[in-house]
Formats: sequence, structure tokens, C-alpha cells
Amino acid sequence: MTRALVLIDAQSGFFAGDFEVYQAEAMRERFQALLKWARDGGTPIIYVRHVEALEYDGDIDTSITPQSSEPVVDKMTPDSFHNTTLQETLQAKGITDLIIAGFQTEMCIDTTTRRAKSMEYNVTLVSDAHSTPAWDGMPVPPEKVIAHHNAVLTNFATVKTSAQVMAGE
Repeated sequence: MTRALVLIDAQSGFFAGDFEVYQAEAMRERFQALLKWARDGGTPIIYVRHVEALEYDGDIDTSITPQSSEPVVDKMTPDSFHNTTLQETLQAKGITDLIIAGFQTEMCIDTTTRRAKSMEYNVTLVSDAHSTPAWDGMPVPPEKVIAHHNAVLTNFATVKTSAQVMAGE
């Protein structure tokens, strides 16, 4: 088993402003902890960045900046594999197991988790390290969106907390 941490859309616009995600500061701290764990343990890290010209686009947040050895894959849809270099990057590194964290729960996290499973990756979704914006007028609050996806995505991934992932459980 060769695993990689895939951090999706951890871009600066999601940590503040109109597109700030639910529990943004807690997400930043969990991402930092997961990145340290992965780097310390030699687990490859692959960043995925949304580059479509939307208001929430931006660079990866400076608090979780990739190191030079950590590839950044650009995407324009919620599917991190669609028309991107993610599959080639994973294959080149011999990756079979993905640990997925990042933003936006009901879009990019959901779509990428399902797609990874259909591509026969062993997928772990980090249940407390993905989030979504708390936009006004949304019919479902963000904490329920997250809980719902953690439950539904058990059909496509092993769902673990960041503490469980870092403890090797």
C-alpha cells in the first residue's frame, strides 16, 4: 500500500470573506496537523487547486503552502480527476490509497471521493477535515451537510477523523 494525502481546494478565499467555510480556523489547524503528519511520515502530499475564474479562487492558503516536492494539480470542475494530471501524478508515485481532505464538502470532496473509488483507489475521507461555506439562504446548515456526506460517503470510503488517520487506526 502506498498512500497519499490529497488536499483539495484549500485556497485562501475559503478561509475568510464571502466564501469562508464553516469552522475555517479549525480546518486550517487540522490541515496543518495532517500535513505535518504526512511530511514527518514520508506520505506524499498532492494539492488540488480550483482555477476556474470564480470569486473564491485563489492560491493555496499561505498557512499550508506546498513544499517544492509536493505537486499542485489544477482543476476546473468538482472532479479532481477530470481533465487534470491527478491520475498521472498518482500513478507515477505508485499511489493506491488516498486520504482526502479539503473543501467543498458537497461538491469537490463528494465528487472526488466517488470518482476515486470508481477508479479503484482505496479511499479514506477525513471526516473532520472537510467543510463548506455557510452561505446565506442555504436550506441545510453546513454542519448537517458535512455530517450527511460523512454518512453517505461510507459507501465509497473509509471515514475516519484526523486523529484516527494520524494514529494509524
